[in-house]
Amino acid sequence: MSFYTELQVRYTDFDTIDLSTEKQKILEILTEDSIHEDVYDALVDAFTNGHAGLRIDSVYCLELIEKITALFPNANFECRGLGEEYFYTWILCVVKMARSFLAASLGKPKILLYKDNPIHFCTF
Repeated sequence: MSFYTELQVRYTDFDTIDLSTEKQKILEILTEDSIHEDVYDALVDAFTNGHAGLRIDSVYCLELIEKITALFPNANFECRGLGEEYFYTWILCVVKMARSFLAASLGKPKILLYKDNPIHFCTF
């Protein structure tokens, strides 16, 4: 299991996400998941500067971003998680809560749709 993920964030609209507006809720999510609160600072760094290294598993990073996205229903962004293992890679595209998710995991590419999104898609 990998415990490091490079998180890359790119905004697809002109607005940005200010995680500090939901800091308490994000910290509660981290506490519920038994994750150290230092991860919050790395998330802020990623959403502000476009990338950051997080000391969490790549799959958990995706789950965490999914939880955080629910706090920002009008968000428009794409993000990519690159785990330590080559195929621990995922891409998440968010367009006002319509999410599409593409992942390559353990050498077997997968395409999963969380919600139907006919307008926006990502490819590798």
